[in-house]
Amino acid sequence: MQVITFYYLKLLEHLISCYIMYLVIKKYIEDKMKNQLKNDMYKKILDNISDGVYFVDKERKIEYWNNGAEKITGYKQKEVLDSNCFDDLLCHCSDSGDLLCKNNCPLSFTLKDGKEREAEVYLRHKDGSRVPVKIKVSPVYDENNEITGAVEIFSDNSETLSAYDMIEQLRKLAFFDDTTNIPNRKFLDIKLNQHLNDLKENNLFFGIILIRFANYNNVKCSASRETADTILKIIAKTLDGVLAPFHILGRYDEDTFMIILPKMIESDFKDFEQRIKNIVNRCSFGLDFFSEKKEDSIKICFSGTVVKSREDIENLVI
Repeated sequence: MQVITFYYLKLLEHLISCYIMYLVIKKYIEDKMKNQLKNDMYKKILDNISDGVYFVDKERKIEYWNNGAEKITGYKQKEVLDSNCFDDLLCHCSDSGDLLCKNNCPLSFTLKDGKEREAEVYLRHKDGSRVPVKIKVSPVYDENNEITGAVEIFSDNSETLSAYDMIEQLRKLAFFDDTTNIPNRKFLDIKLNQHLNDLKENNLFFGIILIRFANYNNVKCSASRETADTILKIIAKTLDGVLAPFHILGRYDEDTFMIILPKMIESDFKDFEQRIKNIVNRCSFGLDFFSEKKEDSIKICFSGTVVKSREDIENLVI
């Protein structure tokens, strides 16, 4: 009984905390519209929370952007204020890779019907990578109970594969790729052998997906190695944010990433592989070089399989 009471108290504490934050945001907006001096106090509170918070008016013009939003997206306040949230900025997309900002924007729907909404989406970071976030959208009313705007609260939804001390340990053991900050081929080979042993002893199938930057060498020669490596970093960061802690991501070759998916079956594999394709293909590399040289446009290739024998791996990586 004491254990149950403890968890109820913890839940109540969390709900009270969320409600207080909601009241602070609501009060800030009301005071902002009335130009009251208390506005500064609420702004300081909002600027010191880790979640991203931004307000838009009825035309979806961004009027406020807190420090948490800067950290999660990479965009400074001065870069986004007075711009519209649909102006090719965050470019929210779904799991399936569908862009939401034009026709399926939660903010837009809330401005129309006044309903609160929650969703798990992927925003585009300033560096071009995709970041998984959980968003909550609420309407803002004036003293006449008319909708005058909306607020979106979003938090980084990434599931970190390892803590910083584990990363340092991997680096010291030469299991880490310094360019992309993910495990290297040596680490992947160890994990592959472990899963092959599980397959042999327990008949546990697992999945493998290869993501290849097909024209890495062309870009390296035409532009620079730094440019080619920047693209690899964006892909690696995007994949790292999409995957769960029990998935294994590494740099398998100079131009290729590998994802190992434990306990994978055929029926789930295709959907997961398609999800990875959709998210990676929505990366924005932001390099003018490629718009001028169409033959050097970035080409990302995908291949994968559910491993039921060692031969499946050999056939995939030939």
